[in-house]
Formats: sequence, C-alpha cells, structure tokens
Amino acid sequence: MAIDPICGMEVDEKKALSAEHEGQTYYFCSPSCRDKFLSQKGLAAPSPDETKPSEGEGGLEGHLEKATLNIKGMHCASCAVAIEGSLSKVEGVSKAAVNFATERAYVEYDPAEATPQALERAVGDAGYSVIKEEGETLNLKVIGMDNAHCVGTVEAALKGVKGILSSQLFANERAIVAFDPALTNREAIKKAIKDAGYTPVEETTVDREKEARQREIKILKIKVLVAAVFGLPLLYFAMGHHVGLPLPSLSDGSMALLQLLLTTPIIAVGYQFYTVGFRTVVRNRRAGMDTLVALGTGTAYLYSLATSILIWGGNPDYGKDDMYYEVAGLLILFILLGRLLEAVAKGRTSASIRKLLELQPKTALVVRDNKEQEIPVEEVIVGDAVIVKPGSGIPVDGIVLEGSSSVDQSLLTGESIPVEKNIDDEVIGGTMNKSGWLKFRATKVGKDTALAQIVRLVEEAQGSKAPVQRLADSVAAYFVPIVLAIGVITFLAWYLSGSELIFALTAFIAVVIVACPCALGLATPTAVIVGTGLGAENGILIRDAETLERACKVDTIVFDKTGTLTRGKPEVTDIIPLSNPDSADDILRLAAAAEKRSEHHLSEAIVSRAEEREIAIPEVESFLAIPGKGVEAKYNDTTILVANRKLLADKGIDTSAAEERITQLEEEGKTVVLVAAICFGYVTTAR
Repeated sequence: MAIDPICGMEVDEKKALSAEHEGQTYYFCSPSCRDKFLSQKGLAAPSPDETKPSEGEGGLEGHLEKATLNIKGMHCASCAVAIEGSLSKVEGVSKAAVNFATERAYVEYDPAEATPQALERAVGDAGYSVIKEEGETLNLKVIGMDNAHCVGTVEAALKGVKGILSSQLFANERAIVAFDPALTNREAIKKAIKDAGYTPVEETTVDREKEARQREIKILKIKVLVAAVFGLPLLYFAMGHHVGLPLPSLSDGSMALLQLLLTTPIIAVGYQFYTVGFRTVVRNRRAGMDTLVALGTGTAYLYSLATSILIWGGNPDYGKDDMYYEVAGLLILFILLGRLLEAVAKGRTSASIRKLLELQPKTALVVRDNKEQEIPVEEVIVGDAVIVKPGSGIPVDGIVLEGSSSVDQSLLTGESIPVEKNIDDEVIGGTMNKSGWLKFRATKVGKDTALAQIVRLVEEAQGSKAPVQRLADSVAAYFVPIVLAIGVITFLAWYLSGSELIFALTAFIAVVIVACPCALGLATPTAVIVGTGLGAENGILIRDAETLERACKVDTIVFDKTGTLTRGKPEVTDIIPLSNPDSADDILRLAAAAEKRSEHHLSEAIVSRAEEREIAIPEVESFLAIPGKGVEAKYNDTTILVANRKLLADKGIDTSAAEERITQLEEEGKTVVLVAAICFGYVTTAR
C-alpha cells in the first residue's frame, strides 16, 4: 500500500492513479488529489483521454470504495427503501443497500465523484441521521512522546496539517486531536506524526453504534413509562363503564377535559411519529409506517378534540361516547412498546459479531527497548515482537521468531486438532496457544488481521439482501400508499352507504393502524442476521444472504477435511505389539507414564485410554519434550520414547520392520505414534 501525498489516504498501487515527479512515482486516491499534486509541482494535468484506464484494468470498478453507515431513526421497511433511493441519487454511487434490521447502509461509490460527507447528506435529506463512529476527534497514543520537547515537536508537526481544529498533547504519550473531516482525515494526521519521528497508535474508542442503541432503548423505556402512566387511567375512564367498573360521576364536559389531559402527554412523547411521518411524505414523496400511525392517531385525536369543543360549547348532539381519545393514546402506547421490543431485538442481532471480536485478547505482551510490556492490543504495531505464553490467545497475525507450540486454529480452518508451530510458521490472531512458548513478529494488526477480515465478511453478509428480501422491500414501497387508498375507500364506502361519520371514521382508523409493514421488512433481514451469525459462531462463513437462501436447495454436501467432521478429541484405537502379543497393557502403561507430563494434545488420548483400562500410571524420574519429534522419559533405569520416526532414527532405532503396518494405519486415516519398537494408532471419532 502507498500513501496519497495530498490527503494521506492509503491506496493500492495496482488500482490507484499515479504520477511521476523527479524520478519517483506517487499514487493517488482520486483525480482531484493527483491534479492538485501536479499543480503544486508546476506540472500539467493529463487530458481526460490520458486518465482513462486501459482495457483490462477494470475501469471504474477498480476504484470503487465501500462505506458502511450506521443510521438512526428507521422504523419500517419503507424507511430503508427511502434511504436507498436517496443514496442512489448521489452521483458516483453504484450500489446502495439498507438493512432495516441492522440499521446500516452499505454503499459502493466512486471516490472521484462522491464523498462520505455527500452520503451522510443524502441520508439527512431522506429525514434520518448517521451515527458517526468516532465523530471528529482522534484519540492517539504517540509512542516516544514522553517529554515536553517531544510534545512541542509533535505540536509543530500537527500545525502543518490543514483542518486540525485543536490538539491536546500530553507527555504520557497521549494525544486528543479534533479536526474537520472535510479538510483532513485520520491517516493524514497520523502521517504527520510519523514524519515527525513518532509512532501514532489509535486508542480503543467507544462503540458508537452500541452506545446509540443503548441510548435509544433508554429513551424508549422512558416514553413507554410516560405513555403507560397516562394511558392506563385513560383506558379506565374511557372504557371502564363497558366492563362494569365504577367510575366517578362526571359531566360530559369534565370527562372530555380529563381525557384530553391524559391523551395529550402521550401524543407529546410520540411526537416523532408525526414529524417523521409527514417529513418523509414532503421530502421523499413516500409514505411510511409513521405516516400510517400519524394519520390514524392524529385523526382520532383531532376528531375527539373537535367533539370536546362542541361538548364544551353546549351542543346536545355530542357526548362522552363520541370521543376517541383512547384510540389515539393507547395506540401510541402499544406502538411505542413494540418499538422498544424491536430495539432490544435489534441490539441482540449483532451479538455474533461481538462474540467473534471477543476471540481476540484485549492485551498483548510485546518486547520494546529490550523490556516486556503488556499493552492494549490496539497499540500493537507491525514489526513488534510479541510473546505468547501457554494457554494464552494470540493477539495479532505474525511470523514465529522463537519457540514452538501447538495452536488451536479451529476458528479459521475447522480442524479440531491443534497445529504445530515452529520458527518461520505463521500464527493468526484470535487463535489459542495450547502448550508451548512463542515469540513472533507482528505482520498484520487492527483491521488487517484475519479475524478482522472474518468479521468484515460476516457484517457484509448480514448487510446483503436475499432475493426474497428485495421482493419484500419492493412490496413495502407500494404497501403504504395502497393501505391509505384502502382506508379512504373504506371510509367513503361506509359513509356513503348511510353509516354515521363516527363509524366510517373508526373504520378508516382501524385500516391504517392495523396495516403495519414492519413484519414484512424485519422478518427476512433478522433471519439473515441470525443465520449468518450462528454460522460464524460455529466456524461456517456464509458469503451473502442469497447464498443462505439458496442453501435450502442443497441435497449433497462434500467435505474435504476429516477434522471438520470429528469430535475434536483424539482417541486411541489400536495398540499393536510387534514382539510379545500379550504386552499391550504394559506398552500403554509406559507410554502413559511418559505422556503424563506432556502438554501435547495427543498425550491426552494415551493417558485417557490407560485410565479407562484402570491401569496404574507410574511417575517417571525424568521427562524431556522434544519439539516436533516426541518425548523422552526415564523410569526404573529404562528410557521410554514416545515419538515419531525422526526421534527413533536419531536414537538409532530401526523401524523398518514396522513400516508396512505403519503405512497401513496411516492409509486408514490414523495418526501413528511409536513407543520404542512398538506402535499403536488412534483416530478421532466421527460425529
């Protein structure tokens, strides 16, 4: 990856635009950055023909970027359709998909024509807001900035970056930088600090999406509580007499005033139904669920208010039975309760991704200045020497420098049996170090690790739309207008057929309120989220929603690995003496004695088999684990070797007599371990 000299963004040399200057090649994220660079150097910008990608380079597709926006304020599938439409109108956007269940928008765009700010404005124009993950503040640990002189050096470097609003620098290697995202970005700020001779590491930040979700749930709880406090008395006074409950003797005018005072606070806490409902109609010319709620409850409330005014004016044709305050108030209460339950359910859908992220250790033990330091995993940088002790998780991807161990990589490979790791082998962040001590050089950190890529794939899969979901969204786009039309037809049909205005109005309200497209838009994306999330938890990565939907047609599954179909616990299957046929138990007793001190995953199978046969396992006098070869132990002046061919060959033991039987066992899929001149095999048991 190269750094754009204008904006500081990391770009792929194979896909980025480039320019030559003084014998050096520079790479750019967009034509605007390249042209600005050429202008600064007094060079002419290339003509449009020169900037066209040649055939085979992938054209515009090679320069597309992806953006994920966390959106606040969606309440139904129609909201998602409205946001998709607004994003699709932005010049340079090639694809926009909005997932109602996750409340996220996934956008592919050409950075030469569109910007993240333009995407945020499009969401705002649709009547919704974007939850910015980290706002405009950058929290950094600046490694090496540990005195006043260094603070001054970094401060001077930051002053040269256009767009920085303020910077707070501390001699304990901490920095808080506020900036204008329209003028600069995080990479440019970090590059300026690097150029000054220091290493900036982005600090762990608050999960803005989770924070916003919790804030939304808290607000909804308060709204439901307020609505319930006023709604239950309203229900009692409006409907109590229908079920024989005692009511105070109040005049119609007093009852009208009481119900108005109880209903108005409920309408107030549900104000968003009216603001969002009518705003979407005005801005996007599209009605949503909020529009239905606003029309239904608003009509009931306004009609009841008009009736109250007539009652207070002394009109004898209207009384307390002609008011419908409880319809408006209680519907708002029930819908707010539904929104609360929906928000809680949405918060649980991302649990699978959080579980994946929890696989990565929170801290890492690194060697800096010849000292071991335990630091947050976010502060590990490429090139750090990282130490992992037995039983600890591997924090980032890297290459082994020293030590050897067995590592559980079932997270990535599905193979339940740990893999041996030695010098120059690759280790992967999020996997578990089982037995030995490892020191490795970090090669990938942060969003570049294999675990981060898995999380990204799961998020993209959860954000994708299955064909049936696209159909549901299309239906939802027409659903609300059709419901409104049916409501008007229902009203006119009853009224023109001679029914009273009250009854016709009640029928209209019932139609528009009962018809809610939430289930239509929420069911499929929720199923996709649960399916892809559970798959990821069990080591199955599902590429997208369409693949998940098509999985129901699968009638044959072909597996290429045995480890994915086993219990993950090796078991001894054969003990084959070569000389004395009756010595199997003696062989097992000696092998278990040697393996009892071993931390190797295969030793557990040998010891377990001895315990199952109730064989007394003696204590050995000495024990030596030989990485990659086996173990050597001494018992009663006897040397016990439990090993592979290499170790026995090193000890001068000829295994040729057993080679035919060894080959036969290996062809059966069994792993063979040699004990002196005796061999036995074991295999993991299929589920």
